[in-house]
Amino acid sequence: MAKPRVFLSYARKDAEWAKELAGLLVERGAEPLDPFGSSGSSLTDAISQAAAQAEAFVFLLGSGKSVDRWQQMEWHEALRSNWDSDEGRPMIPVLAEGAVIPPFLRNRIAISSADADSNAIADRIIDVASHPETSMLPSDPAQAASVYSARVAELQRFAEAIESSQAEMDRF
Repeated sequence: MAKPRVFLSYARKDAEWAKELAGLLVERGAEPLDPFGSSGSSLTDAISQAAAQAEAFVFLLGSGKSVDRWQQMEWHEALRSNWDSDEGRPMIPVLAEGAVIPPFLRNRIAISSADADSNAIADRIIDVASHPETSMLPSDPAQAASVYSARVAELQRFAEAIESSQAEMDRF
């Protein structure tokens, strides 16, 4: 995927967070689709058009359960567009501290802003947009456990590599 088109869904109260993330995605070669930046058509049409063009959907979920009506429309269009497509497109929940994951995203692997900075979040979004199979947990519990175990092992190897590098740097 040369330049993934990523639909950003967010509550208007999280517009600054969305703008920051959109900038980081552009730096990484993505094309963020934000209907609120569109001109020349109604907002409803802009949301539908952006959802139809998206290759991945990012759902910025702020703290609490509150969702504004435009974000609800974005969710509806993302689900409809994904349903109508020949192949599913990744749906990536990004959680602020205290966010509640809506039911339609509960089987997706979420990115927590408490565990990652904005650059790491943007990197993960690009990775998932490029490798959609990594965005969803297997429905079989044994397979899901296997996926988690493999990811934990990968993180442990990464942590060991960092420690080793740090030890090397400390010698100088």
